[in-house]
Amino acid sequence: MKIIRKNSWSGILAALLLTGGVAAQARITVDVVADYGAVPNDSSDDAPAFLNALTALKSAGGGTLDIPAGEFLFLSRVELSVSDWRITIQGDPLGGTELTVDNTNGLFKLTHSARNPQVNIYDLQITALREGAGTAIEVSCPQGGVQEKRVVTMNQVRISGQNGGPEYFDRGIVVSGLYRPLIENCSVTRTTSTDLSDSSPNFMPEVGIDITDCYAPVIESCSVTGADTAYCYNSTNSPEDGALRDSTADYCRTGLRYVFDNGTSQREETLWINDSDIRARDAGVEVKGRRICNIARNTFRRLSDSHALKDVTLESVTLGSVMDNTFEGTLDSGRKNVSVLDSKSNYIIIINNSLSGDSALALDINPSAQNILTQ
Repeated sequence: MKIIRKNSWSGILAALLLTGGVAAQARITVDVVADYGAVPNDSSDDAPAFLNALTALKSAGGGTLDIPAGEFLFLSRVELSVSDWRITIQGDPLGGTELTVDNTNGLFKLTHSARNPQVNIYDLQITALREGAGTAIEVSCPQGGVQEKRVVTMNQVRISGQNGGPEYFDRGIVVSGLYRPLIENCSVTRTTSTDLSDSSPNFMPEVGIDITDCYAPVIESCSVTGADTAYCYNSTNSPEDGALRDSTADYCRTGLRYVFDNGTSQREETLWINDSDIRARDAGVEVKGRRICNIARNTFRRLSDSHALKDVTLESVTLGSVMDNTFEGTLDSGRKNVSVLDSKSNYIIIINNSLSGDSALALDINPSAQNILTQ
């Protein structure tokens, strides 16, 4: 076990500033193999070693869990409840760390009773060894307001089944109650099938990346292939802001679903969906209950010509814009490129899009919606 201490006056001063004047505990770095006996590349269960390593970090107030290259087996989910800590889970930067899951609950569940943790997860391949392997990664804390940092970052986390087989996780990444989480360069993949029916194996995973009751979450440069819903933003308690950028969704029933509907008209938040590629069977993007919504420079494609598709639907949206998007594929009576569903939606601009056909057929605007500008 390696101890990392701040010995310089500048380091001590920084620690005091970061902790509001209270001396910081030394952060430790542990190696799950060297320090806690995890054995890569065999058939033994490594979950207990990982739990012991994370428990040591909890006792120390945080630190880094180093996971070297190799394959590690989890026959049970590693769960830990903490109040406040700073934790980094770091795999091999060259991509050699694989965590295989053979249980129905998933890999990691980190639950925080305070709302200012810091969790970073980098460079992991997470592989399901069975169908319905639970939630790969779940991080949660109580919902709260403004802080000065991101409480969760994930980068280069790749979640899939084994060697292109039928195995999958029910949910890939789930974060809830977090302030400004950043999920980037991550992927959730289920082996695809030509079957596009309701019972298709493509749609057995519930959600690729699930963001619930988070403040200003960002999903960037990610991909989800094979899910009922690729990206899900759900909010029940006055959410603020959110973005999906430069990401892809394929072989999904719904590309992105955002819903905030608590029965009030207080919708101060914004949502940005930009520069992404979405191919869905039933719905590309569904937005309900946003004050400001910008959907721009995306490509929408049709997964199945035999199923009805609404590429973009807006409901209870004020100050919306759908601009500079490309809608590829056929247009028929079962497809609408942009739909404004209700009279509560107003001040929406729908211009400069490359539609699948004539705008009179491609657009479906509720006649009671006001101040809608279309091309």
